[in-house]
Amino acid sequence: MFWAPHKKCIMHAHADPKPLKMTFRYKAPPAGAGRITFKALIKVGPANDGFFYYPNGIHKIIGPQIPTGGFPGAHVPFRLTEGTALSSSWVMGGLSESCHEACASHSMHCDESTLKGSKIATPSRMESVLGFLGAAVPYIADCGSVSPGLTSKGKSYYNAVNAGLCSHVTASDGRPSCGSWNPQASRFCACKATSARTLSLEAKRQVNPTLFRAPILHTSKMTIEAPEKEEEISDNAHTNSPKLPNQIHQTAMLVLGGMLGGMSLWILRKNRLGAPAVLSILLSLATPVSAHNWLRCPGRAFFEASTTNPFRPRKVSDTHAQLGPGQKMAVKFSSGHHKNHYFVAINGAHQHLIYENDYKDNVRDYFNNVPSGMNLASKFPRLHSCHNTFSNCNDPNYFAGKVSKSDSIYCDHPNYPSKFPIYKWKSQHLVNDVLTYYHSAKYPWIVGGGRYENIAHMPFDEDIFCMEVPLKNASLGNHHIVHWFWNGYYDAIDVNAHATRVPDGLIYGKNTGTSMISRTDHCQHVKPRALITPIRDATANLTQCFQDLTDVAHNRNAVPEIAMNVVPLDNPDLVALPNVMNIPLNFTDDLENQNIRWPPDTLNIALESPLMRLTGKVTRGGMNWAPFIRSLTVRRGHKCHHPRPEDTLENIVQYAFEQPTYYLGFLWVHENRDLKEVYGNTAGKLYRCARTNNSRPSSSYHTFWFPRNLMESPATVGWPSSFSGNPFSASYKISFQPKNPKWDRKPFSINLEPGWKVDNGEVYSDARGYGWRCKQDMAIETNQPRPVPALATNRSVGRTERLNERFCADGKLNSWEIAVPNGAYAATVLHERVRGSIEFGCALENTRYSRGNMATRSVVVEVKDGKFTLSQTGEHSTSYVDNLQRPTTCDDIFWIKLDRLASRLPQMLNAPTSGRKQAWWQTEFPSASQPVGAVIIELPTVLFMSFASYPGSARRYKSNCMNRWFYEPGASCMQTRNLAIYGTGQYFDERDDPDIFRKIYAGEPTPRMKRNYLQYPQPWGSYNISNPNVGAVVSLSDLPCTETGGCPKTNEKICRVIAETSFFRDRSLHRWESLIKIDCKGQTGKYLRVYLRGQNRVLMMRRVHIHRPVVLPTQLATPAPNHRKSLCYGVRPRVASETTPSFITTDDPTDPIFYSTCYTRSWLIEWLPLSKTAPPVPRKFIFNGECLSCQSFRETDPSIPISQNKTINWYFSTDKCQNCKLELSPWEEGKAPTKAPTSTPSAAYPTPQLTVSRFKVELVLNLAMSEVTPPWIKRFNKNVCSLIDVSYGCVHSVFEAGSVRATLRFTNSSYGDPYNQAKTLIRVTNAKKKLVESKLGAPIIYMDQSPTYIGDDVTKGDTEGHEKDSNGWDDASFFSIFAAFLVCIILLVGGCVYMCYRRKNAKTIHLNSQNRLEDIHHVKAVEQLPREY
Repeated sequence: MFWAPHKKCIMHAHADPKPLKMTFRYKAPPAGAGRITFKALIKVGPANDGFFYYPNGIHKIIGPQIPTGGFPGAHVPFRLTEGTALSSSWVMGGLSESCHEACASHSMHCDESTLKGSKIATPSRMESVLGFLGAAVPYIADCGSVSPGLTSKGKSYYNAVNAGLCSHVTASDGRPSCGSWNPQASRFCACKATSARTLSLEAKRQVNPTLFRAPILHTSKMTIEAPEKEEEISDNAHTNSPKLPNQIHQTAMLVLGGMLGGMSLWILRKNRLGAPAVLSILLSLATPVSAHNWLRCPGRAFFEASTTNPFRPRKVSDTHAQLGPGQKMAVKFSSGHHKNHYFVAINGAHQHLIYENDYKDNVRDYFNNVPSGMNLASKFPRLHSCHNTFSNCNDPNYFAGKVSKSDSIYCDHPNYPSKFPIYKWKSQHLVNDVLTYYHSAKYPWIVGGGRYENIAHMPFDEDIFCMEVPLKNASLGNHHIVHWFWNGYYDAIDVNAHATRVPDGLIYGKNTGTSMISRTDHCQHVKPRALITPIRDATANLTQCFQDLTDVAHNRNAVPEIAMNVVPLDNPDLVALPNVMNIPLNFTDDLENQNIRWPPDTLNIALESPLMRLTGKVTRGGMNWAPFIRSLTVRRGHKCHHPRPEDTLENIVQYAFEQPTYYLGFLWVHENRDLKEVYGNTAGKLYRCARTNNSRPSSSYHTFWFPRNLMESPATVGWPSSFSGNPFSASYKISFQPKNPKWDRKPFSINLEPGWKVDNGEVYSDARGYGWRCKQDMAIETNQPRPVPALATNRSVGRTERLNERFCADGKLNSWEIAVPNGAYAATVLHERVRGSIEFGCALENTRYSRGNMATRSVVVEVKDGKFTLSQTGEHSTSYVDNLQRPTTCDDIFWIKLDRLASRLPQMLNAPTSGRKQAWWQTEFPSASQPVGAVIIELPTVLFMSFASYPGSARRYKSNCMNRWFYEPGASCMQTRNLAIYGTGQYFDERDDPDIFRKIYAGEPTPRMKRNYLQYPQPWGSYNISNPNVGAVVSLSDLPCTETGGCPKTNEKICRVIAETSFFRDRSLHRWESLIKIDCKGQTGKYLRVYLRGQNRVLMMRRVHIHRPVVLPTQLATPAPNHRKSLCYGVRPRVASETTPSFITTDDPTDPIFYSTCYTRSWLIEWLPLSKTAPPVPRKFIFNGECLSCQSFRETDPSIPISQNKTINWYFSTDKCQNCKLELSPWEEGKAPTKAPTSTPSAAYPTPQLTVSRFKVELVLNLAMSEVTPPWIKRFNKNVCSLIDVSYGCVHSVFEAGSVRATLRFTNSSYGDPYNQAKTLIRVTNAKKKLVESKLGAPIIYMDQSPTYIGDDVTKGDTEGHEKDSNGWDDASFFSIFAAFLVCIILLVGGCVYMCYRRKNAKTIHLNSQNRLEDIHHVKAVEQLPREY
């Protein structure tokens, strides 16, 4: 366990990701304890990150992060109150007891009719009847007469004869019997009293298994309150809590409060139970916890700090190195925190030993006892790679210089080399390092390894050493595991060890240049970098899914690291969160708390699927195209030479703007229509004409030629013809300064040039004519190259303070406005430079101008509402190098300058505007009330990717003024230069150039202009939605839009009002506009409409894609019995890091991810052939207490070739649990040995007089002989028993070729603490040890002197079990003879003696074969069991 502040807490013993539901068996306190309160603390997020919270909202939150909407919780803790005693007729017997004996110990008889009945014939009935006894779940089917029972290893079995699962066993042999017993079984027994009395729970610790339900505590927003106030809640607040009988506490099935995003539940199972009975608490956890320490070379976790103990499951592609004799591989690990890193090499055939409880102790013991001369750490010292920024490898206290590749001690991974130089540690820091490959007789399964303690806290650095993995036993196979663990974090490096040398160039395999696909079960790629294929039907097979992956892999510039998720359409009933689906269906549901987040940049690719696409009849209206068509040259009955694919009139005009010298007109197949119909909804077919304006006669066609210039001349809007002197009709110059500037605590004044005004951060007022939405802090720039107090202070001394962190009361970032006449302006700002680049977070009058890291920028904008606005986007972008989100910041500003150029910007000639009408576009669906999900709008100029183009863009980005028309009125359009008129922005280079605009307009080069090319001003940021003439609306309605009336508002269902531009979230592409994405969230309507707000609008959209909100089950194939309908989609996984794995796996069937499968396409690495294939890893059929259907167990075998394209389906047994690995219970099937019933118990329960405690000690002995003789066995038993001062006959031993397994059992009678007395009893002195060693002929290597506590007898009497030893003696027979002998003594002598039968328990542990006698190899004692068992 982790450290807990006091003993009343229970904590998880490791940091593995937790199941959504966890069951804790809780033993209620003795009668009189009163009310019990249950509290819990949940950790969400990775190590060194995230937060803690109480799911019921009882205490103050620990941690700075608060989810949107606050923390859930009912403000009411879960409490149980005490009630009256109940009775039960079921008991659990002791180990090796029959039900006759178990019931007799409670003064009752065994009720065989109930035992053989159907009350416990299924796992659910077992739990409802016997769950209070504390049996482990699941209950596994058994066909033996000993079941129902619990094995000595804690597995629970139910008798499945009545369930029809034991047809191969006769019912008479397989049904439970009262007399059946087994030395490894604790039976569940039905008892009945000899009289009408019941068994009091106060005396007998048993309860009635009646069920009831507690009320649900509803989720509500949590109020933060001090912890001590919780106890002040009055009992009146808990009137609905369950009232429990006196002297008994019942369990409850109870939701303790909503968790984040509906992800987490708290459930308490409801059974009646008494003082020693069991309370099952089911904890539902949030996002699994990650860690932060990791290997920095390839392993199964692949650079992630994994807490999966002992390591992640091995994938097909998990081979990381191959080594021959004397060859080494590089191992790299982080060097941040204190404590030892352990690297243990074992053969893959021995990996089961890693799961043993004493594994880490054995490893530490191995490294603590390295023989002299066998530590090679000084000969092959570890090295260190320093991060240039955060570490100093020139520190003489730690390092002894650089290591070059020519040095004999040089070590690095050639495929993942260190980014920084490698250094030698000083030798005094390496004295505790261990690198060894010695053979241990005690731990022969350890091949070798290393132990390295972190020397200094250098978390950004890495240590490196080179190690061998020798092939010591070729008969076990070539596959080896180098297991790394450090303080609860784990990984594994898979190595093939060969008997001959591997070519040096092949140690890390050979990249074939081809790809392979590997499968990972119970897995999903979460938060992928991109979605790369459409959603497909994967119900029947994966053929189309794999074909899509292949197609993407063959695209231009394709990346090899792509993958695929296969997920069920609907979650099974076992899933705790049925509505959490890992299917990319919409844009707005960011399921962060489920660790699911879709990349919005490529979600359109997943939605390209026919399963998702919605189509209908498209109509448009509201715009007057007649003036534009009249301005074109029409050649009737002519066809252009190079027509392009069919398109719409809007798209044809857009292409003409983008490539005016290429697309010169369009072709119309008129079909005898009137000319005005060319821009109507029944126009027919239109085609772009390219390259030449020549045409040839063709009666069915008309060709339209565009004019040479589609734009107005700047002179028509009053653009200055000369920039000499001061050509601007008005200039506005504002310097941002603190009100009372001080330097070094001394006030000083700022000297501004003529015409400049000061803004002190005040809120906008009409009197001043400029200001902020909310008060803005100002500051003095302290990084100037000249002293601030100098007389040369100017407009660049002051600046805004933390502009990108200042939020107003409405939660939006601050913005600045100034009242100016409408018109075209050149806006120039000077940004702070010292904090890096501007990052595209600013917008000047909704125009993007931030590019690169230039501090001074200018851009031409048009003011249309009487106010110029400087705003911030307030958005985030994601870097897929480190998976981190960063804000798109607007750095602090020194000053802003506006120069008025003209009354407005030039516009498109004869633009098709709406005038006083409403511009609209709509799709009419075939059926009424059509549910709609994602809607994607493609404007004329956006960057996006498609299935056919990924990872490239679907079309080349070209700037175009038409995007702006979608957001604001008019048809302004002018190309300008990207301006940087103040050079680099240095303080000494703030010169005005009065001729700069003439140079810009003429396209003349200037040394202070960057990116000197023409471009259209790009719309950016959010528009003021209070302006009725900006933005667009996407809505659903049963009423259509019309040419005269526009789109009616009656019963309109608005999906979204679009008032902000859309851009790429990928940080590398963040400066480009992207597809506009809207989620209608399943709202219904006959028509999907897109219309522009206000008048004089121009609607130019390239395409609108409409999608379903969900995949319809009827669209998918019919699955096989027990299978589910499934979907697949391709992803580009995110880059794995120490805290962000590329995929998540789980063994929790209540988690939706359990039923999903990952397929990963990666480079095929070729390895040398193996002399012997490693045995398959044992498979599980029990997952978090649930039993897999054996048919599903067979269908999901990892050996099934991926080439079969088979969809993997996981499903569980319905109220039956069979061992799919065909392993039998310890007592096997059919009738077991029986014991006769004891005499009728007395009506009164006897008072205990003496406690007889039973213990056992286990030994393993390795033999050199192939067989043993009876005399040798007798000598062995005698001497081993003498080792612990107990009489001959204590041993139950099983001899096989090359090994012996022995279990020593003994009892100890005491009135005090039986366990401490038992430890004294088996204490081995040196003299006794040497005596036994001499008799056995070999030394005792190791003995753990901690006995295993089996249980207590409450009286002296017949408590002994029966088993046979290796001589064929039946213990029952032996003790019967001994009892008869005692009777004879009583008759002859007349004395009275007590009979004490010793209880014995047989337990088998791991066998090891050796070529020589090693004597006692291991004395193992498992932890003490609870006495109530």
